[in-house]
Amino acid sequence: MSQFPEEPLHLGASDGFGYFPAYPGLKLNENRYEVIRKLGYGPKSSTWLILDLTGDREYLALKILTAHITAQETNELQNLQIIQQAGYFSLPRLNEHFVESSHHGQHLCLGFTVLASSVEELRLSSPTKSLPIHIVQKIVSDVAQQILQLHACDMIHGAMIADNFRFIGSQTKEDLDDDLADLPPCVIERKIVVADIEYPIVLSQPVPHECEWNSTAKDMADAIIQLDNLGHAQLLQSKPTWEESKMDRSLRPPEVILGMGYGGEVDIWMFGASVYQLLTGEPLVPVGRTQSDADQLGWLVAMSGDSLNPESALSKPEVFDKDGVFLGAIPEETLENRLLASGRIPGNDIAGVLTFLNLCLRLEPAQRISSKDIVLNQWVMDGGACSCCYDN
Repeated sequence: MSQFPEEPLHLGASDGFGYFPAYPGLKLNENRYEVIRKLGYGPKSSTWLILDLTGDREYLALKILTAHITAQETNELQNLQIIQQAGYFSLPRLNEHFVESSHHGQHLCLGFTVLASSVEELRLSSPTKSLPIHIVQKIVSDVAQQILQLHACDMIHGAMIADNFRFIGSQTKEDLDDDLADLPPCVIERKIVVADIEYPIVLSQPVPHECEWNSTAKDMADAIIQLDNLGHAQLLQSKPTWEESKMDRSLRPPEVILGMGYGGEVDIWMFGASVYQLLTGEPLVPVGRTQSDADQLGWLVAMSGDSLNPESALSKPEVFDKDGVFLGAIPEETLENRLLASGRIPGNDIAGVLTFLNLCLRLEPAQRISSKDIVLNQWVMDGGACSCCYDN
């Protein structure tokens, strides 16, 4: 077990990491900003709440990329600038960027509006590790609009998972100060020395929001969820690949397994898979079905209840017959049976959920619901009702 409770600060860029060793009180960008607390971390970065010591003294969420990712000349900054130029302000908005150095190397730093904790954290707070259908519909309604905007920029998100759906919480400095006053202080828990280098251990403390796993539909109506993290995003013109997205192989849609290409339809498949997990508490593909491509593909065929177009099947004669029927072993499970067996979805809601998921989880990418049509889907629109639509 690692001696580091969160990101492995001692592993360098050559190991595929190289995290920036920040801590509360550290000054950044020539003393303009001060680190206040750690908000979280991921495989490519850590995120910190910083205070601008000039002007209006506003807070920002600073995403500090690892030295490894920075050295690879990530496209994240370029993608953010494209979105900004397009005027899509509901997507992540870049407010600042600069470069810091550590003994690991250089680190690209990206400053954003402060967001609260993720939908995934909300799901995990539930006793069943699932969320009520009205909460999921609200999440889907908000995120679907942002998928449409992202695709309008000819960009694939590539990481449509609940960790990247985040609540928008307090925005003004005064409101954030009130939120922070209710949290334990962020401190250096201890220091660990590795190879004569001292690393500060700071634990993540996301900014809270007002939603609970069992919030009512009326309370959820006022929440706003943002599609976050463009660290995996790719432009369509750049000939995107799954490998470049650096996502877990268990999340691969069928076209990636088959080597058929990589387009915006990948986001729709991953979105459907995420919705399934939010509703049931279980991943679409069980862990035991991810050991081989054949097993995983057989499971996806079973969940889609689908076949490939004959034209597509012709390019994969070792996997599909001329009619597009899968030649490998297909489990007897169906998506409907899995939804029913979860026991998480009321019986009268199963049909609506199943219809939506079937639109997202089509085996043939071109037959999936488009980002334009998904925002017009009735099940999705029902989740976007404002609070005035609910009785007091």
